[in-house]
Amino acid sequence: MNVTNQCNQRQSEFQKKVAGSNSEMILPLFEYWRKPSTRCCRNLTVSVLVSACNWGLLKLTSVMQLTPEIVKDIIENVPKRRTPIDGYVRSAILMLFFNRHNQTYLVYIRRTKDMTLHSGQMAFPGGKIDAEDASSYETAVRETYEEIGVSEDQVVHLGEMGYFETLTSGYDAVAHLAWCDNPPKYRLNPIEVAEVVEIPVAILKQQFRPDLHFDNAQEVMYLNFRFKSEHSPNPANLWGLTARITHHFIHGLTDHLQRRSA
Repeated sequence: MNVTNQCNQRQSEFQKKVAGSNSEMILPLFEYWRKPSTRCCRNLTVSVLVSACNWGLLKLTSVMQLTPEIVKDIIENVPKRRTPIDGYVRSAILMLFFNRHNQTYLVYIRRTKDMTLHSGQMAFPGGKIDAEDASSYETAVRETYEEIGVSEDQVVHLGEMGYFETLTSGYDAVAHLAWCDNPPKYRLNPIEVAEVVEIPVAILKQQFRPDLHFDNAQEVMYLNFRFKSEHSPNPANLWGLTARITHHFIHGLTDHLQRRSA
Protein backbone atom coordinates (compact mmCIF):
# COMPACT_ATOMS: atom_id res chain seq x y z
CA MET A 1 0.00 0.00 0.00
CA ASN A 2 1.45 3.37 -0.97
CA VAL A 3 1.80 6.25 1.50
CA THR A 4 -1.20 8.18 0.18
CA ASN A 5 -3.53 5.18 0.46
CA GLN A 6 -2.14 4.37 3.89
CA CYS A 7 -2.81 7.93 5.04
CA ASN A 8 -6.34 7.87 3.65
CA GLN A 9 -7.08 4.54 5.33
CA ARG A 10 -5.73 5.70 8.69
CA GLN A 11 -7.68 8.95 8.44
CA SER A 12 -10.90 7.00 7.73
CA GLU A 13 -10.27 4.58 10.60
CA PHE A 14 -9.41 7.38 12.98
CA GLN A 15 -12.47 9.43 12.09
CA LYS A 16 -14.67 6.38 12.77
CA LYS A 17 -13.06 5.98 16.18
CA VAL A 18 -13.49 9.68 16.89
CA ALA A 19 -17.16 9.56 15.95
CA GLY A 20 -17.83 6.72 18.37
CA SER A 21 -15.58 7.73 21.23
CA ASN A 22 -16.20 9.41 24.53
CA SER A 23 -14.05 11.96 26.29
CA GLU A 24 -12.20 9.35 28.34
CA MET A 25 -10.77 7.81 25.16
CA ILE A 26 -9.07 10.86 23.74
CA LEU A 27 -5.63 10.54 25.35
CA PRO A 28 -5.28 6.78 24.74
CA LEU A 29 -6.36 7.40 21.15
CA PHE A 30 -3.88 10.23 20.82
CA GLU A 31 -1.00 8.21 22.24
CA TYR A 32 -1.82 5.28 19.93
CA TRP A 33 -2.42 7.20 16.74
CA ARG A 34 0.66 9.42 17.07
CA LYS A 35 2.90 6.36 16.48
CA PRO A 36 2.46 5.48 12.77
CA SER A 37 5.79 4.86 11.13
CA THR A 38 5.45 7.44 8.37
CA ARG A 39 5.61 11.16 9.15
CA CYS A 40 2.74 11.79 6.73
CA CYS A 41 0.38 9.52 8.66
CA ARG A 42 1.50 10.84 12.04
CA ASN A 43 0.95 14.48 11.09
CA LEU A 44 -2.38 13.67 9.48
CA THR A 45 -3.79 11.72 12.42
CA VAL A 46 -2.64 14.33 14.94
CA SER A 47 -4.24 17.00 12.77
CA VAL A 48 -7.51 15.05 12.67
CA LEU A 49 -7.47 14.64 16.45
CA VAL A 50 -6.71 18.28 17.14
CA SER A 51 -9.44 19.37 14.72
CA ALA A 52 -11.87 17.05 16.48
CA CYS A 53 -11.00 18.62 19.83
CA ASN A 54 -11.24 22.16 18.53
CA TRP A 55 -14.57 21.60 16.79
CA GLY A 56 -16.12 20.04 19.87
CA LEU A 57 -16.31 16.44 18.61
CA LEU A 58 -14.17 15.45 21.57
CA LYS A 59 -13.54 17.12 24.88
CA LEU A 60 -10.31 17.29 26.84
CA THR A 61 -9.99 14.42 29.30
CA SER A 62 -8.18 16.47 31.92
CA VAL A 63 -8.06 20.10 32.83
CA MET A 64 -4.65 21.72 32.40
CA GLN A 65 -4.77 24.35 35.13
CA LEU A 66 -1.47 26.00 35.94
CA THR A 67 -0.53 28.40 38.71
CA PRO A 68 2.06 31.18 38.82
CA GLU A 69 4.20 28.91 40.99
CA ILE A 70 4.20 26.17 38.34
CA VAL A 71 5.17 28.64 35.63
CA LYS A 72 7.99 29.96 37.82
CA ASP A 73 9.26 26.42 38.34
CA ILE A 74 9.26 25.88 34.58
CA ILE A 75 11.17 29.14 34.04
CA GLU A 76 13.78 28.15 36.63
CA ASN A 77 14.46 24.79 34.99
CA VAL A 78 14.34 25.41 31.22
CA PRO A 79 17.61 26.02 29.34
CA LYS A 80 18.17 29.70 28.53
CA ARG A 81 20.35 31.62 26.11
CA ARG A 82 21.33 34.72 28.04
CA THR A 83 23.47 36.50 25.44
CA PRO A 84 21.88 38.24 22.42
CA ILE A 85 23.23 37.54 18.95
CA ASP A 86 25.42 40.32 17.55
CA GLY A 87 23.89 42.04 14.55
CA TYR A 88 20.33 40.93 15.28
CA VAL A 89 17.57 43.37 16.23
CA ARG A 90 16.85 42.96 19.93
CA SER A 91 13.19 42.62 20.81
CA ALA A 92 10.94 41.27 23.56
CA ILE A 93 7.66 39.35 23.68
CA LEU A 94 5.18 38.61 26.45
CA MET A 95 3.66 35.20 27.12
CA LEU A 96 0.52 36.08 29.07
CA PHE A 97 -1.23 33.31 31.05
CA PHE A 98 -4.60 33.32 32.79
CA ASN A 99 -7.19 30.86 34.08
CA ARG A 100 -10.81 30.63 33.03
CA HIS A 101 -13.20 27.84 34.13
CA ASN A 102 -10.30 25.82 35.59
CA GLN A 103 -8.38 25.91 32.31
CA THR A 104 -5.14 27.83 31.66
CA TYR A 105 -4.93 29.89 28.48
CA LEU A 106 -2.04 31.53 26.66
CA VAL A 107 -2.64 34.78 24.77
CA TYR A 108 -1.62 35.11 21.11
CA ILE A 109 -2.33 37.80 18.54
CA ARG A 110 -2.88 37.67 14.80
CA ARG A 111 -1.08 40.54 13.11
CA THR A 112 -2.91 42.56 10.48
CA LYS A 113 -2.30 41.65 6.86
CA ASP A 114 -1.07 45.07 5.81
CA MET A 115 2.00 45.10 8.07
CA THR A 116 5.37 45.14 6.32
CA LEU A 117 6.87 42.46 8.62
CA HIS A 118 5.21 39.20 9.76
CA SER A 119 1.97 40.29 8.09
CA GLY A 120 -1.05 38.16 9.04
CA GLN A 121 0.99 35.82 11.23
CA MET A 122 0.23 34.53 14.71
CA ALA A 123 2.55 35.98 17.34
CA PHE A 124 2.97 36.92 20.96
CA PRO A 125 2.49 40.59 21.87
CA GLY A 126 5.82 42.36 21.71
CA GLY A 127 8.25 44.29 19.57
CA LYS A 128 11.60 45.96 19.14
CA ILE A 129 13.48 47.17 22.23
CA ASP A 130 13.72 50.97 22.14
CA ALA A 131 16.72 52.85 23.50
CA GLU A 132 14.57 54.53 26.16
CA ASP A 133 13.23 51.23 27.52
CA ALA A 134 14.68 50.53 30.96
CA SER A 135 14.56 46.76 30.41
CA SER A 136 13.38 44.15 27.96
CA TYR A 137 10.41 43.46 30.24
CA GLU A 138 9.44 47.13 29.96
CA THR A 139 9.50 46.67 26.19
CA ALA A 140 7.29 43.59 26.41
CA VAL A 141 4.62 45.20 28.61
CA ARG A 142 4.73 48.49 26.68
CA GLU A 143 4.17 46.71 23.39
CA THR A 144 1.45 44.53 24.94
CA TYR A 145 -0.42 47.61 26.12
CA GLU A 146 0.00 49.33 22.74
CA GLU A 147 -1.18 46.26 20.81
CA ILE A 148 -3.97 44.75 22.94
CA GLY A 149 -4.61 47.23 25.77
CA VAL A 150 -3.47 45.01 28.68
CA SER A 151 -1.46 47.26 30.99
CA GLU A 152 1.47 46.41 33.26
CA ASP A 153 -0.59 46.86 36.43
CA GLN A 154 -2.92 44.04 35.32
CA VAL A 155 -0.16 41.42 35.16
CA VAL A 156 2.50 39.88 37.40
CA HIS A 157 5.93 39.28 35.90
CA LEU A 158 7.05 35.70 36.52
CA GLY A 159 10.41 35.71 34.74
CA GLU A 160 11.94 35.08 31.31
CA MET A 161 13.20 32.14 29.23
CA GLY A 162 16.11 33.89 27.52
CA TYR A 163 16.62 34.79 23.85
CA PHE A 164 15.09 33.17 20.76
CA GLU A 165 16.15 34.22 17.27
CA THR A 166 14.05 34.33 14.12
CA LEU A 167 15.38 32.14 11.32
CA THR A 168 14.88 34.61 8.47
CA SER A 169 14.21 38.19 9.61
CA GLY A 170 17.16 38.91 11.92
CA TYR A 171 15.32 39.46 15.22
CA ASP A 172 16.44 38.15 18.62
CA ALA A 173 13.62 38.18 21.18
CA VAL A 174 13.59 37.80 24.95
CA ALA A 175 10.57 35.72 26.02
CA HIS A 176 9.00 37.13 29.18
CA LEU A 177 6.21 35.33 31.03
CA ALA A 178 3.48 37.02 33.04
CA TRP A 179 0.30 36.06 34.87
CA CYS A 180 -3.08 37.78 34.77
CA ASP A 181 -5.28 37.02 37.79
CA ASN A 182 -8.45 37.53 35.75
CA PRO A 183 -9.23 36.97 32.08
CA PRO A 184 -7.83 40.03 30.28
CA LYS A 185 -10.02 42.70 28.77
CA TYR A 186 -8.62 43.73 25.42
CA ARG A 187 -8.52 46.95 23.45
CA LEU A 188 -6.94 46.13 20.11
CA ASN A 189 -4.82 48.46 18.04
CA PRO A 190 -6.46 47.88 14.64
CA ILE A 191 -3.35 48.99 12.77
CA GLU A 192 -1.24 46.17 14.23
CA VAL A 193 -3.59 43.49 15.56
CA ALA A 194 -6.41 41.75 13.71
CA GLU A 195 -7.54 39.59 16.64
CA VAL A 196 -6.58 38.00 19.94
CA VAL A 197 -6.58 34.20 20.12
CA GLU A 198 -6.64 32.53 23.55
CA ILE A 199 -5.33 28.95 23.28
CA PRO A 200 -5.72 26.40 26.09
CA VAL A 201 -2.34 25.16 27.28
CA ALA A 202 -3.84 21.64 27.28
CA ILE A 203 -4.27 21.75 23.49
CA LEU A 204 -0.70 22.99 23.02
CA LYS A 205 0.50 20.19 25.30
CA GLN A 206 -1.31 17.60 23.17
CA GLN A 207 0.61 18.76 20.09
CA PHE A 208 4.03 18.83 21.77
CA ARG A 209 6.71 16.93 19.83
CA PRO A 210 9.25 15.38 22.22
CA ASP A 211 11.04 13.83 19.22
CA LEU A 212 11.82 17.17 17.55
CA HIS A 213 15.46 17.44 16.47
CA PHE A 214 16.61 21.05 16.74
CA ASP A 215 19.73 20.23 14.75
CA ASN A 216 17.47 19.44 11.78
CA ALA A 217 16.69 22.80 10.14
CA GLN A 218 13.78 21.40 8.14
CA GLU A 219 12.06 19.95 11.21
CA VAL A 220 12.47 23.22 13.09
CA MET A 221 11.25 25.25 10.11
CA TYR A 222 8.02 23.25 9.89
CA LEU A 223 7.30 23.04 13.62
CA ASN A 224 3.76 24.27 14.21
CA PHE A 225 0.80 24.26 16.59
CA ARG A 226 -2.78 24.54 15.36
CA PHE A 227 -5.98 25.74 16.97
CA LYS A 228 -9.47 26.62 15.80
CA SER A 229 -11.34 28.98 18.11
CA GLU A 230 -15.12 28.99 18.13
CA HIS A 231 -14.90 32.78 18.29
CA SER A 232 -12.92 33.20 15.06
CA PRO A 233 -13.54 32.05 11.48
CA ASN A 234 -9.80 31.73 10.91
CA PRO A 235 -7.74 28.80 12.26
CA ALA A 236 -4.60 29.74 14.17
CA ASN A 237 -1.35 28.26 12.89
CA LEU A 238 1.65 28.93 15.12
CA TRP A 239 4.98 28.56 13.36
CA GLY A 240 8.43 30.12 13.22
CA LEU A 241 9.63 31.97 16.32
CA THR A 242 6.21 31.79 17.99
CA ALA A 243 6.04 28.00 17.62
CA ARG A 244 9.61 27.53 18.89
CA ILE A 245 9.00 29.65 22.00
CA THR A 246 5.74 27.77 22.61
CA HIS A 247 7.51 24.43 22.15
CA HIS A 248 10.24 25.47 24.61
CA PHE A 249 7.67 26.30 27.28
CA ILE A 250 5.65 23.11 26.71
CA HIS A 251 8.88 21.10 26.90
CA GLY A 252 9.50 22.73 30.28
CA LEU A 253 5.93 21.95 31.35
CA THR A 254 6.37 18.29 30.33
CA ASP A 255 9.57 18.08 32.40
CA HIS A 256 7.79 19.73 35.34
CA LEU A 257 4.99 17.16 35.24
CA GLN A 258 7.53 14.33 35.09
CA ARG A 259 9.40 15.73 38.10
CA ARG A 260 6.15 16.05 40.03
CA SER A 261 5.13 12.46 39.30
CA ALA A 262 8.54 10.96 40.08
